[in-house]
Order: sequence, then C-alpha cells, then structure tokens
Amino acid sequence: MKHSIGHRRAFLLWAAPLAGALLASPSAVAQNRIRLCTLLPQGSSQYQVLEKMGQDWRKATHDAVTLTIYGGGSMGGEDDCVKRMRIGQIQVSTLSVGGLSKIDSGVGALQKIPALYLSLDEEEFARTKMSTEMEHRLEQKGFVVLFWGDAGWVHIFSRQPILRPGDLKKTKLFVTADDPDEGDIIKGLGIQAVPLNWTDVLISLQSGLLDAVPTTPFLAEAGQYDLVAKHMLQLNYVPLIGATVITKKAWDAINPANREEMRKIALEAGRQIQIRSRDEASPAIEAMKKRSGLQIHTLTPELDAEWRQFLEGVYPKVRGNLVPADVFDQMRELLILHRMMGTWKLNEAKSKLTKGMPKNTKVVYEDAGDKVKITVDGTDGEGKTMHNEWTGKFDGKDYPVTGDATSDARSVKKIDDHTLTFAVKKGGKETRTGRIVFSSDAKSRTVTTNGTDSKGMSVTSIAVYDKQ
Repeated sequence: MKHSIGHRRAFLLWAAPLAGALLASPSAVAQNRIRLCTLLPQGSSQYQVLEKMGQDWRKATHDAVTLTIYGGGSMGGEDDCVKRMRIGQIQVSTLSVGGLSKIDSGVGALQKIPALYLSLDEEEFARTKMSTEMEHRLEQKGFVVLFWGDAGWVHIFSRQPILRPGDLKKTKLFVTADDPDEGDIIKGLGIQAVPLNWTDVLISLQSGLLDAVPTTPFLAEAGQYDLVAKHMLQLNYVPLIGATVITKKAWDAINPANREEMRKIALEAGRQIQIRSRDEASPAIEAMKKRSGLQIHTLTPELDAEWRQFLEGVYPKVRGNLVPADVFDQMRELLILHRMMGTWKLNEAKSKLTKGMPKNTKVVYEDAGDKVKITVDGTDGEGKTMHNEWTGKFDGKDYPVTGDATSDARSVKKIDDHTLTFAVKKGGKETRTGRIVFSSDAKSRTVTTNGTDSKGMSVTSIAVYDKQ
C-alpha cells in the first residue's frame, strides 16, 4: 500500500506542472476561444456571414480556434465593445467607424465628413487608398484589422417630410450617446441633437423624443423605424463604413500559419457582408413601402447642391475635432485629385473656341505616384494633329512637356477644391495662361485659356469638357 501511494505522489508531482503549463498555454486558452461583439442583429444576413466565418476558422485551424458571437447589442453599444476588448473580455468586434474612432480618431475621416463622397465607388477607392495608414494607426493602439467594408448609404428617416436643410433644423435628430463631439457639431448646425443608444431609437421615435434618425434602409427596416418615421430623404449623407478588428494580443497568440488562413477567410467574409448590405438596400425600401407606406423624397440637382453646401459648412468644425486636421486634409486632397482623374472629351457645342488657338479634343488625367500625368490630343493653332504629355505636381512649378512644338514646360497650381491655374512656356517665356474649373459633381471641366493669335493679338478661348 505504501509503495502504491508513493508512486501516486510521484506521478502527481510530475503531472501537476505539466497540467499547469497546458492550462497556462496561450494556444490552449486565448487562441482557442475568441469572442466577438457586434450590433448586427442576430439572424441578419451579415450576422450569418460572421457565423460562417467562425465555422470556417474552426475548420481551417483544425479546431484550434472557435468563435462565439454576441450580437444585437447584447454586450452593449460599440463603446462598450471597445472597452471589453481592452480588458480582455472580448477579443474581436465588428464596428462602424463610430466605434473604431474610439480606438483612433483618425479613422473618422472615412465616414464622419458628411457629403464627402459622390459615389460608393469613390468611397471604396478612398478607403482602399487610406487602409494602410488606418490599419497602422489602429495597430499602434493594439488592434489588428481583419477586414473593411461598407453597408451602403445612410439616409435620413423622419416622422415628418424633410426636403431642405431648413426642415432638418426643426427636428430632434438622433446622435449616438457615446460621441458627444458629434452631438456638439450637429448642434452647431442649428439642429437639436438627441444622444441615445441604438436600442432606444424606436421607442424614442414613438414617444416623440426623436423626430429623425440617419441610418441605412436595412437597419431602418430591421429596427422597424419606418412604423413611425414614414419619410426617407434620399440624401447620400454618409456611407456606413466599418471593420472587424481583433486585439493584437489575441492575434499574436494564434499560430502564424492559422493567422494566414483566418485572414483569408475574414477578407472573404468582409466582401460578402458588403455585397449583401448594398444589395439589401432597395429590397428594404420596398418592404417598408408595403409595410408602413414609407414615402421616398428624392433630390433635384438644385436641392442636392443646397444640401452639399449646407453640410460642407460643418467641415471647419469637423476638421481638428471629429477628425485630426492632417488626416482630414489628406482625405480631401485624395478625393479632389481622384475626381480629376479620367478621360475628358471636348464638348464643342458648349465651348467658345478661338481660331488660331490650340484645340484639345481629348485630355486624360492619370495617377503617376506622387504626380499626375496629363495626356493631350487635338490640333494646334494651324489645325495640325497634336499629341503631348506632361507629368508633374499641382504646385505651381515648371515640369517638362514632351511632344508639343509650341511649348517645353508647363506649371499647374491648385487654387481650391475645384480650380487649377496653369502657365505654358517655351524657352522660359510664357505663351499661354489659363484656369481650369471642375464642376462640383466632377462631371465637367471648363478651361479658359489666354494667349495670342498668329497676328500677336490677345485672345481667349473657353473649352468645356465632359467626363467619359
């Protein structure tokens, strides 16, 4: 008996440290069980994509990683998700830019500048271009981006019709409770901001505490906001952009080979969430029309311009408050240049061309790293075919022109968001100067050129171009 007891004690002394090491192993605890926090409603197509992502993670890692999802705000708002991640209760969260801004305010440049984008294609371009910097900013704060995506446009749903900015000023507008700076800026526009959690929106609309809420059609339908807010202003206010992030501590604890497979799966999940979210906007609107008689208020070009002017008036307050000034400026500059890129074709019917001046029938702007390449095709002052190229910056400095017998250098300077000036030179002497004005919708550009004709007389030519 004593001999048996001695063997048991020896075994326990040998096994206890091993068991302790196994229990303490990151791969056995932190790596194996990952918890995800999201406001996405359980049962929604987006939630189902996250569920599949978890299933695929488990399969790809041979059960080394399991994912548990806490959806529908069961863990609180996005601010709560971030707090829980910081203390290790949650490892992953699917967050909008509002939640991501709680980690780093620079991410706000993607969504917190109203009426910034002209299209979702433009938004995706800017997001892709800025992703490296945004991911670096988040990683510096201890978070790794698994995927980015958007859920389409945010429109304004309201109890009473809203057609003009003046109508919005008469409403009580929802803002998220965990973003007081945004509330202050809304108030600065002369609008009564009502800070609430998303879970309180419907009851607040029903009670009259709220009059209007900016959200996507999908979320409006899921939240049943249309039962009270039966009007939708089809203003492309902002796109709803977000990302799924994991704490760097949890990510680093995962086997590198598993991380590679998990990231591939996550990127596909992000792509699916974006596709489904965008695709569900129109069906959601139609469903609300049938369910509650939702009325859609579209914008004329004149009203759209009025709204853009109104919303752009808040930019000085957004810059340096909601979004760091340097990131704000970087985003604006990126989009301004992007809108100039492409092929521009001369619209002779709208132009006032002067005989004896060069006629550029096609102009192509291309991204050339930190410069812009401009290729011009047309005819010179004598009607001969002309092709020339210029690569430079819009900094007012001279850069060489190739292929043009009448010039060897050109300078272009950015004056404001829509205006460039230029000077054409030959042998160091200015031969032509002018101004290029891009329309606010980036669909046309007007070039006014000043020069001299073959007789040495001062002439002006006005050319209008349409974007192809």
